[in-house]
Amino acid sequence: MGKMVKKMEHFRLIFVGLLGFGYGFVIHAQIPGLQSYKPLRNGNKALQQAQYQKADSLFQTYLKSNADNPFAQMGLGNALYQNGNPDSARYWFDRASQGFDNPKHISTAQHNLGNSYMKAEKWNEAAQHYKEALKQ
Repeated sequence: MGKMVKKMEHFRLIFVGLLGFGYGFVIHAQIPGLQSYKPLRNGNKALQQAQYQKADSLFQTYLKSNADNPFAQMGLGNALYQNGNPDSARYWFDRASQGFDNPKHISTAQHNLGNSYMKAEKWNEAAQHYKEALKQ
């Protein structure tokens, strides 16, 4: 009897393992577009590594198919700003600030807008966006 119980337990473990393994494939298959975030993740990584030209390219690639993603817009703005293009960055920071729902993200976008105006020596506009950032 003990031998039979061990065989049944072994069979049960194999069955549960295979069931779990198959279930993992089903779950993974149900996440559409998982790879579509890769340029966004790689763009953020490039920003962290001060590879601003590469980040610019990755965010632009992502925005071609996800034009309304405020995280990609903000990332592109950051890449452009770091590449010395504050005027171009300003456009993307503004779009991102309008696309975010989270006050913290809106505040960050407004702060970045303020920075881009400061760099252009547009003091009144910079102050206005810094105040907006503080309101959030």
